[in-house]
Amino acid sequence: MTMGNEVEEIKDKIDIADLMSEYVKLVPAGANFKALCPFHNEKTPSMMISSDKNIFKCFGCGVGGDIFEFLMKIEGYEFPEAKKILAKKAGVVLPEYNSKESSQRTRLIKVMELAKKYYNYVLLNSESAKSALDYLISRGLNNETIIDWEIGYSPDSWSSLYDFCSKRGFTDNEIFLAGLTIKKKNGVGFFDRFRGRIMFPISDKNGNTLAFTARVSPQNEATEQMGKYVNSPQTELYNKSEILFGLDKAKSEIRKQDRVIVVEGQMDVIASYQAGFKNVVASSGTALTAKQFKIIKKITPNIIFALDSDMAGQTAIEKSYDIIKLDSELAGEINIKVIEIIGGKDPDDLIRNNPQKWEEAISNAKPIIKHYFDTILTGQVLGDFDEKMRVVKYLLPKIKHLSGRVETDYWIRELSEIASVSEGVLRDEMRVIPQNISNLPQKPAGSSNKIEVLSKDLQLFRKILAVIIRYPTLISRVSDELKLEYINNELPIKLYKKLILFYTKRVDLRSDSSVDKSEIDLYKLLKEQLEGDNSGNEVIGLLDESFLLSEKDFSDLNDKEARSELNTIIGILKSDYLNNKINILNSSLREAEDKSDSDKIESISTELLELLKQK
Repeated sequence: MTMGNEVEEIKDKIDIADLMSEYVKLVPAGANFKALCPFHNEKTPSMMISSDKNIFKCFGCGVGGDIFEFLMKIEGYEFPEAKKILAKKAGVVLPEYNSKESSQRTRLIKVMELAKKYYNYVLLNSESAKSALDYLISRGLNNETIIDWEIGYSPDSWSSLYDFCSKRGFTDNEIFLAGLTIKKKNGVGFFDRFRGRIMFPISDKNGNTLAFTARVSPQNEATEQMGKYVNSPQTELYNKSEILFGLDKAKSEIRKQDRVIVVEGQMDVIASYQAGFKNVVASSGTALTAKQFKIIKKITPNIIFALDSDMAGQTAIEKSYDIIKLDSELAGEINIKVIEIIGGKDPDDLIRNNPQKWEEAISNAKPIIKHYFDTILTGQVLGDFDEKMRVVKYLLPKIKHLSGRVETDYWIRELSEIASVSEGVLRDEMRVIPQNISNLPQKPAGSSNKIEVLSKDLQLFRKILAVIIRYPTLISRVSDELKLEYINNELPIKLYKKLILFYTKRVDLRSDSSVDKSEIDLYKLLKEQLEGDNSGNEVIGLLDESFLLSEKDFSDLNDKEARSELNTIIGILKSDYLNNKINILNSSLREAEDKSDSDKIESISTELLELLKQK
């Protein structure tokens, strides 16, 4: 199977509306759908999606294409990765990559998947894992959740996993490079890295297992010398600074809610998910890294921290805030809130005791600057000067790094009242605090004013095409009244020439034809023509966009309104053309008058008069 055939087979098997509904809410619009664009902020839907044609287009920011373009844009994938993911979804088998590097990565992922299934089977079926299974159930997890998250158990044996993987064709080196074994001290042979532990698989955003967090089994806690938790080492697959636990399961819900809750541990994520809160992830450590923030930012700018209230948790929030304000790609783009966990030591504990309290805690999440104010002022009576200066020294740098002027002004006034220091003095002090950020954006978090920038004649021609796709009989009016010189842009000129050539060959489109023109699918016929003569992706893309525009803006027009719309658009193009010619002639007339060239003056004046009559 050739690459082109693979791509077409994948497109045939995946409905673009089904794919996009995993990321955005689709609203029926006739036979098609519309949606708020996930690539720029908007209040009314400007994105159109056609299942029949398998295409989408946003008429706000200009993004459009097929399932591949959508997935690449929304997930940040390159084409090979998007193709691989969509092929898996479509059930299309792709040939193995030939490159050694890709082949090795594939093998490592396969051995990790095998290890995950092995550990899960042991947990659910082995008598030796009974205490581990009982512990998970005592923590509130049900069997469905344990199976869904593929939690497992590593037998308390030196080589059970190694033997299992070896017998299934994996080499010593592959098992070792995946982080599943450790070399023996004498350098000969390997033993299992994880023994007698509850295994939590860590996956990438596509669901590929890359690593494990391993918790000691309860019966071994008293004697365990390696610590309660042991994690996979960094490998070719796993870099903990780039992975967020649970993102593969949470990303769809994060997009729907346009916010993500970041917790500290895997059990917090799993307990939240089981309780119905499915937009929750955890970092592999405590503080998020810049890479993790950028992964999240592609999905939502709104982050809610629900870290433990101990010193480590609060330090993690501080570090995360510092990372954002010091990174020019993140500063001003991320909106952080903080959840106060009251009634439990962590989200898992709170959910088990009272899920409603967890829901309330999420609803009452505070903006991070409010959290900082409350944290330093809790239990404080600011009596003397030193106490007030300590508060100012702590809060003023945090206020400086707020992205909006209104927000900054509000909190300066709050601090002024608390510390009994004038606003003017605080502002003067704030100016000398190092910014450490170049070109800090002064806009609300997550805002975007990106719009599609197209030439006027390209936009107008796209509208003309949209109208005649809806009303094919009007193609004759376009042929008669739209002159090629009215268009300056090369792309619509190419498509217009193809359109006229197509029209001259189609007897059924002419006004004297007896064919029922309402049954003619002009878009389909024209697209077949363009694909048949290899017109190129840009020309075909313009036709696709015009079809979606017809569904978005012209689906409710009657015949009279469609004719009026067409007359208006062609009139604008003609007027712009004439105005441009008139301006050029006026300039030439002034030159002729300066030179007292009477013949040229008369010639230009006659031409000008004719153009003015046309207007």
